[in-house]
Amino acid sequence: MLVTYKHYTLPQDHVHAHVAFTPLGELDVLLEEQQQVLHAEFELLTFTSDAKLQCFDSTQHQHVEWQVQLNPNDAKELMFAIQDAQEEFEVLMRDL
Repeated sequence: MLVTYKHYTLPQDHVHAHVAFTPLGELDVLLEEQQQVLHAEFELLTFTSDAKLQCFDSTQHQHVEWQVQLNPNDAKELMFAIQDAQEEFEVLMRDL
């Protein structure tokens, strides 16, 4: 399975965020300096108007499990890359 990697520097604290995701709908964010890995499925993710990537809980979708503040351009790039991965998955499923 094709894994897409993106690398960003977070604007507030200059932490390096390494993002990896697949068309299967899984995303991991490694916050390098904090040695922390955040995991989510695509359907639990949202992008806010102020460029935050948020992951909601899987039960009621009301509680934010984690969030990462991105630069606006990085958030837009990541949002479109995730949409492309979702479309790629749909094409793969149709071809089966």
